[in-house]
Amino acid sequence: MWPRRLPALVLPALLASTLAGCAGSSPAPDSPSNADATTGNPPVAAAAVDDPYPGVNTVGYDRNIWQTLLSNHEKIRRDVVFTETGVEAVTESDDPKITALIKNHAHAMHARMKTGASVRIWDPVFAELFANYQKVTLTVTDTDKGVRIVESSDDPKVVALLWSHAAGVNDFVRRGHDSSAEATKRIEPGEVPERERVGQGW
Repeated sequence: MWPRRLPALVLPALLASTLAGCAGSSPAPDSPSNADATTGNPPVAAAAVDDPYPGVNTVGYDRNIWQTLLSNHEKIRRDVVFTETGVEAVTESDDPKITALIKNHAHAMHARMKTGASVRIWDPVFAELFANYQKVTLTVTDTDKGVRIVESSDDPKVVALLWSHAAGVNDFVRRGHDSSAEATKRIEPGEVPERERVGQGW
């Protein structure tokens, strides 16, 4: 579910292993079950040998974190403000374990966005957003129960991609695994979407 950009000969094997992992294989050594109980981070940096994206987690590690969050989507809430230049979002949980995974995932995706290490390459919105990573300014700030993310761009088309991505994550929080296999709905440049609050606790 979280493949990187790789040479054409490597990608089919990676996709096969990813699908196998999603089907319920045993957790990888750096999976959430072995993550630090406080931060959700792996005990040792999970970088692959000859990794083209230094500082980015392995595909398996990020996928396992994401799958766990989808399975616990009912414990997550999001408050998303759409702005003329991007998105301001707070994602939190009252469950300390889920809070740790939210922080882990947000910082992992921040690392990927900084280098263009794309995820969900089959999803047009995600593919285009990562292709334009150099046009995105992104900050991730930890809160007591999760993270506050601010994303912006000077390019109206990229702003619309940021809106689309944020709305798509809202749908993941609403429906969990039921929404994860669907392509993200595109929001076109133009009128700023209305604020959304999803999940329990509002």
